[in-house]
Amino acid sequence: MVKLRVVNLDEVVAFRSSSYNFSVPENRPAGAYVGEVWASAGSDLYNVTYRLKTHTDRFSVNTSGALLTRTELDREEQVWYFMDVEAVDTRTPPTSAVAMVRVEVEDVNEAPWFPSSVYKASVFSIAPFKSPVVRVQASDPDVGDEGRLVYGLAAASPHFDVEPSSGQLYVVSAAALAGQAATLEVTARDPRGLQATTIVEVEVKGRASNEDVVVIALNQPANDVMKNVLELEKSLGAALNWKVNVLEVSNAIAKSPESRAQSAAMKTTVALIVEDEADVVSSEEVTE
Repeated sequence: MVKLRVVNLDEVVAFRSSSYNFSVPENRPAGAYVGEVWASAGSDLYNVTYRLKTHTDRFSVNTSGALLTRTELDREEQVWYFMDVEAVDTRTPPTSAVAMVRVEVEDVNEAPWFPSSVYKASVFSIAPFKSPVVRVQASDPDVGDEGRLVYGLAAASPHFDVEPSSGQLYVVSAAALAGQAATLEVTARDPRGLQATTIVEVEVKGRASNEDVVVIALNQPANDVMKNVLELEKSLGAALNWKVNVLEVSNAIAKSPESRAQSAAMKTTVALIVEDEADVVSSEEVTE
């Protein structure tokens, strides 16, 4: 008895689907499974191999059609990858087919981090409430609402506090710490509770008095001045050739005589203390 096998030579390799949609969480290690494509040669006599034609630096496809990552993926860098996968059979000559694959990189909440583990700052013991000390800023790889951070102190302090939205550390009352140093732990927390911490070391100087305070007026909004306190200190220090320490920034209303309507013109007053090496410069000398 003779058995015959009928083969349809008109059949060619073909994917089960012309396109595939997959997703993979970001930050997975290299070799993470993404999804699987499948193509048929139309006959058991032939095998099918797969080849990735695009994004070969990020992905690979194995002999069974499984798509794998070659490296960690970052959603903040790229959300979607569109690539072509080719299937080739072992006919002579071979036939081939191409399927499109879409891969979405899913967001994974990542912890914030501070660029510095320790910040150093100094402030005078006579500094009034809300005097800026130092601004700490953490970075968060997440975008949108997931990347919004809230700052705080790990332990409440009667001497210092921090603005929740900006990370600006400020004075509550430093008089009791004159001549001492304070160590504070500042936290930055994201909406899902992940947090980073940093240390702020504050030297509280006690050798200045209220008579040493110099007050100047600026024609700029107080909020703008507050954001640029460090630049203000550097500019004034370069002009005076002394070290300048800003104690307080506040609003002041001044009547403008040039205005026919006598409208109120907004000014900003800045209280500061000037140092010459280890000594405080008197307000009279600074004014001169």
